Amino acid sequence: MRTRAWVGTCSFYGFAVFVVACESPLPHEADQATELQLAVTGVAAESIDPQGRFVLSEATNNQSEISAQLARELAVAYWHDARTHLRSAVSNDRGAEVAVERLKPCGRVFLVASAYHSYPDDLPVVIRKAVGSHWLVPMCAGNTQEVVISVSTLASDAETGSGTLRLMKAGAGNFFVMGVPVGAHIPQAPEQVAVRSYDTSNERVIRVPELIMRPFPHAPTTAVWHVEVESPVELRGTRSSSTRRRSTFFAGALAGWQETAFAAADALEQSNSETAEVQVIRGPGADDVRSYTLNRRADVPALLEIVSFKRER
Repeated sequence: MRTRAWVGTCSFYGFAVFVVACESPLPHEADQATELQLAVTGVAAESIDPQGRFVLSEATNNQSEISAQLARELAVAYWHDARTHLRSAVSNDRGAEVAVERLKPCGRVFLVASAYHSYPDDLPVVIRKAVGSHWLVPMCAGNTQEVVISVSTLASDAETGSGTLRLMKAGAGNFFVMGVPVGAHIPQAPEQVAVRSYDTSNERVIRVPELIMRPFPHAPTTAVWHVEVESPVELRGTRSSSTRRRSTFFAGALAGWQETAFAAADALEQSNSETAEVQVIRGPGADDVRSYTLNRRADVPALLEIVSFKRER
């Protein structure tokens, strides 16, 4: 895959999310917790907290990457400064006017893992951040999510002070912001994905789903959940009509922001290469181009196709 990006004025935007926890769950929350317990086993079952939700990571394994808490603080400060300028863009994304003055973080911060396990040491920082891991921070007006902000885990060059976000390097690519379409949640809750996976495949989920970014140039907000179930299930590609047996698949907003759809590697994709070439225009001249090779994770397909399940019991 060849993708061009111009390094120099490239900039990402962001948004934040906080978690609201109650000591006594509401009736519908208790029902959801019971559904989750029935849908999971093994490590996934052991990873459910007292509120009936999965315990999610608050930090990465890399000490040079920022924590979920810092990502939340940066997202809040960024939104405070940029909300007026972003009003039109996020309202267009949402399909309705966003209450920019009322938005507050409203849930958990979600780690989006990179689709790549390695890339060149001299890859420009802005591209490294674009293809690397991110934190997703939801923003709500009341109980309704209206915006999501992704913050690069490499945003160590960003600081907050007196409610203002100060970037030490211009165009560092720390944030990406998106208005959330009416009726949707970004990302979809992993508990919802696990229950839906069990209901559809009839196989219990054995690990906490992992949120993974799709290969560049997809944005972090289009990340999908990587799901693993107890036993292989038969998947049928809606595009290729081919069938395969797999114990892992992907789930997320692949057929519309309000729905959970399932996917696997596109059976019609001809290339099995686990590398991708990114071409970066390093200046105003079209001839000033540098190519970089990114090494994609073996469990992340270059392309996905939506699949259906054949239930065996």
